[in-house]
Amino acid sequence: MWSSRTMAIMRVASAIHLCAVVSANSIDNGDSSGSVGSYSVITGGYENTAAGDYVFMGGGLSNVVAADTSYATAGAGRDNSVSEDYASILGGYANVADETYSTVVGGRANTGSGHYSFVGGGLTNTASGDLSLVVAGELNQASDDYSVAVGGYSNEASAAKAGVIAGAFNDASGTSSVVVGGERNEVEGSGAAILGGVDNTIEGSHSVIGGGHDNTILGEGNASFIAGGTWNTVSGPGSIAIGSNVNVTHSQSLTIGLTSTQCPSQSHSAVSICAPEGMYLNGIKLNFSGGVQASNADPSIVAQINSVDDDLQALYELVAVLQTNLSSSVNLVDNVTAELSTLQFVTEGYGVLIDDLLTNITAQATQIHAFEDHVEALQLNASRQQITIDDLERRLNASEANSELHDARVSELESITVQMNSTIAALQAMVLAPTTPASFTPISETVSAPDSTTSTCDGCTEVATVVPQTTNSSSTATAAITTTTTTTTTTTTTTTTTTTTTTTTTTTTTTTTTTTTTTTTTTTTTITPSSCPQ
Repeated sequence: MWSSRTMAIMRVASAIHLCAVVSANSIDNGDSSGSVGSYSVITGGYENTAAGDYVFMGGGLSNVVAADTSYATAGAGRDNSVSEDYASILGGYANVADETYSTVVGGRANTGSGHYSFVGGGLTNTASGDLSLVVAGELNQASDDYSVAVGGYSNEASAAKAGVIAGAFNDASGTSSVVVGGERNEVEGSGAAILGGVDNTIEGSHSVIGGGHDNTILGEGNASFIAGGTWNTVSGPGSIAIGSNVNVTHSQSLTIGLTSTQCPSQSHSAVSICAPEGMYLNGIKLNFSGGVQASNADPSIVAQINSVDDDLQALYELVAVLQTNLSSSVNLVDNVTAELSTLQFVTEGYGVLIDDLLTNITAQATQIHAFEDHVEALQLNASRQQITIDDLERRLNASEANSELHDARVSELESITVQMNSTIAALQAMVLAPTTPASFTPISETVSAPDSTTSTCDGCTEVATVVPQTTNSSSTATAAITTTTTTTTTTTTTTTTTTTTTTTTTTTTTTTTTTTTTTTTTTTTTITPSSCPQ
């Protein structure tokens, strides 16, 4: 409602501003006013500030609409502060609207700090809950969502959808609870109400105290009622207390206290009356133990009353039996309820445990599937490795067979080499031994020098000269004897093949060659005869 009104005021302000056709900002009839935001207007007043955009300032003194605030309104008044979008203060003194869509109509030192909150007026009132309402009064608070405080002094609606109407120092702290008038009344139970009186307290839910003072409905007394009176206490659910000094501890019971001393309830689902001076019906005092006492009563009426009294006595006895049976049933129900509660608690515990186990099983199943995939990969890899090993073993067996064949060949070649070495030794011995031709028999030979030999005989002189082949022959007849020693050259080639087997097979061939060189020595002997005496 108020947000719509605020929007209407803003539209009027915008229209006024547009008609002025001055600029995007406007200050009309103001004196020393502060900054003005975009499309904002100040129509009057002194030292006002409209720093936000699309803001309307009607007038007044030292009112402020903060920067970064849009579509806000400060109508008039003094020292008012608006600091959130769509918030409004229409007047008053030192009021604050610091939450979106909050509204303060007037009054002094009031605060609208909840979303869509509303303060109608009064002094130092606060609407801090969302959609909360405070109308008039002083030091009243609506501090939870949808809470209401209307008038009075220092009242507080501190629970959601709770309300306090008038009175002083009242507190509605239960959800959807209400206090109407009175003083120092407190409602803690949800859906409960105190309709007046002083120092009354409700802890149970859906209960009512009609008035009086120092009356209490305890937490166990749900759906109970105290009509009024003083010093009454109800702790049984669904029970009623009327009068004074009543103490109701049983459920679904009615107790009426008409005495200055304590009047307790007697049983569940029973009516208990404390009346020291007796009970009267149509001016006739009833005596439930001895009939009716009446000095001026009509005998027929007395007879009827006594008959009714007898019927009531029989009814009371029947009610007593029913109450006994009901008490047993209630105890049985209570025991079953307790066991059911225990069973429910255990079941909930098992349910949580089962949920945890299912979560763990799911996680383990996921891990098992992952392990199975890993094992399958390992098995596949192992199969491939086994194929590789089988191939390597096949190659190794083939290599071993080749190695045995090569070893046999090497042994054969070593035997041949030994034979060839023997042959070479024999040939070397033949080369080193001197050789004399059978057709030559020297007469005498004297070696005097490496290049000449002279021999002397009786009666003649015979000179034998050994000349190297390079010496030129003289014209003298010379008999040349050439001795040639020939050494046969034998070449032996030994081929050894070595096979080494690893993961791959490598074959290395080594060739050993033994060479014997033939040396040829040529010796030329020249014999030159000299003249001998004839």
